[in-house]
Amino acid sequence: MMTEKMVEFIDEYLGVLSGGTSILFICDSFTLNDAITLNLLVGINFLKQGGGGIVIGTSLPSSMVNEDIQTRFSPKDVDLIWQAFNVGKCYYLDTTLNNTFHKGSSLKGVLGIDNDPDRILFEVSYLREKIKNVSPDTPLMILYQNFSSSILDFGSKTVLKIFRKLTANVKRWGDIIMGLVNRDIHDPIILNALIHLADFVVELRCEEGGSLKQPYFRVLKSPVSEPSSANIYQRYAYLFSNNTFLKLPALAPIFDDFKRRISYREGKILIGDREFLITPLSTFLFLFKELEKTLGINEYGKFMEGFGRKLGLEITNLFKSKYGLEGSDLLRETLNYFLIRGWGRLIKREGSPESGEFKIYNFMTISYYYGKSNHKVCAVVGSILAGILEGVTGKRWICNETHCIARGDEWCVFEAKIEQPP
Repeated sequence: MMTEKMVEFIDEYLGVLSGGTSILFICDSFTLNDAITLNLLVGINFLKQGGGGIVIGTSLPSSMVNEDIQTRFSPKDVDLIWQAFNVGKCYYLDTTLNNTFHKGSSLKGVLGIDNDPDRILFEVSYLREKIKNVSPDTPLMILYQNFSSSILDFGSKTVLKIFRKLTANVKRWGDIIMGLVNRDIHDPIILNALIHLADFVVELRCEEGGSLKQPYFRVLKSPVSEPSSANIYQRYAYLFSNNTFLKLPALAPIFDDFKRRISYREGKILIGDREFLITPLSTFLFLFKELEKTLGINEYGKFMEGFGRKLGLEITNLFKSKYGLEGSDLLRETLNYFLIRGWGRLIKREGSPESGEFKIYNFMTISYYYGKSNHKVCAVVGSILAGILEGVTGKRWICNETHCIARGDEWCVFEAKIEQPP
């Protein structure tokens, strides 16, 4: 069994995921909800590829399953999940009730069972055979939500035996098992034992800086070798956007360099030899919205087209003259310059400046925090991109935003082409 796509960072470290794999997420109390969402997101992507699954619910009653799924995911994904349940490709084992297997739940595929280790193992094997009898070629994922609840119920030794047994079974069956554990409430020895048994381990943690909390993740264990595993143990910030888990670049070294070069004198903040004004994102959003209101959408777009183009060209020329960058290196570093200043994240790009056509998919901060809109709101970003491309190629470009997060699209998408002479 092979899968094409799970979640970006899992693919990065596992390559093409094959059966017989155990995946463990270790979280803390602050990131527990994120870890649950991430587990479910991986499961949904697995369903989208034709897979099936068995969820072992240790803390969420079956009466709350539908509501919980609806709060986490889009209606389209919710329909996909319940369709899988209705056709017998997925089952939810509710261990929070003392119902027998045959009583189950009013929801199809949601079954109440006794909270007993042997019962859990029996039902997983039973339901797996049931799914395989209907769909022999369906790849399966066993999702254990979560091990911490079972450790509190049964003790660590019993849960380690459960995980070891399930891991051995999926390796024999060619399936996948995935679960999570909250590190805040367990002895490190238990965590180390679980890590030892798992093939792939991701840790989600929270770093506190003053009153701010920054969630991050890092890969503690991966079965792949170089070059992907070179990133193991690096900490990456993350966020969820439209049911998508986004891994953000490791920016700490860059900001550490900024802090070392910051000076403050005569009311000016300087980083290196350049002056900066630090202001909240809400200030920019207020400014942009006031300009839209005052100028009107069309005139606002024309204003931002000129402003953004000059800004992108200025920064590109600075990188070219100061650091001697050219071509793809100049384009990459100029885009990174805006990234580390909070403008957003580049998801993927298509085409190249050399081809005369360039398309990028972005998570844009302005669009994400703008709120719902009936028009595209990233006029300045598209113009900045046009200016960057002009600085890289020496030719004038036109850039249009075709999709916008503020209008409900998954990403902000910009399509740029070299402007043809009249």
